[in-house]
Amino acid sequence: ILRALKGGFEETDGYYDNGYAAMNTTQLWQIIIWALLYFGRMYVGIDAINVNKGSITVEWFLRSSHKSLKGKILGNVEELSMEELLAFIFTAVLGDGSVVRANINIMLPGECRWETLLEKLKNMGFKSGKPYLDSSNVVGIPFYSSNAIGLARAMISVLPPILRDILDALAFEKWVNLRRIAEMEMKF
Repeated sequence: ILRALKGGFEETDGYYDNGYAAMNTTQLWQIIIWALLYFGRMYVGIDAINVNKGSITVEWFLRSSHKSLKGKILGNVEELSMEELLAFIFTAVLGDGSVVRANINIMLPGECRWETLLEKLKNMGFKSGKPYLDSSNVVGIPFYSSNAIGLARAMISVLPPILRDILDALAFEKWVNLRRIAEMEMKF
C-alpha cells in the first residue's frame, strides 16, 4: 500500500529531481504527509515567500532519498490489487483532485494509462461520470453522488489506522470533505 500511496502523490504533485521523488508545495499538510510516506533522509528548502495583500505563503521544496515512482504505477495499473488501486487514487485525489459536496474528481496526466485505471475501477463497481481533458492535458475523472460516497468509503477503508488518525489531526479541507462524503447516506 505504501508504494501505491507514494505513486498517487507523485503522479499529481511530484516530479523527478535527479532520479529522486520531489515536490513543491505551500500546504503544511502536504509536507507532513510527504515526510510520512517518504520517511528517512529528506532535503527541504524554501523556494519562495509570497507576500500578498491578504496573506503570506511559503513555497517549500521537498526531495526524498527515495527513487521516484512517477509513471511506474500507472504504467502497470493492471497489476495493482484493489487495495493498492484505492490507495493510489486516494493520494491522487489529495494531490490534484478535488472533493466538493458529494463529488470526487480525480485528475491525472493525459498521457498516462488512465483508461486502464478507469476500467479497473468500473470492474470494482465504481461508476464515474464522463472523463474530460482540460487545456493543460490533464484528464479529469468525476464521481458523483452515491458513486462518490462508495469511492470515498473504499479509499478511507484501505488506509492504515495510524494514517487516518494523522489525517484527522491535520484536519485539512480535502480530508474533512472526503470524510464527510464517506459518512453520507447513499440514495439510489
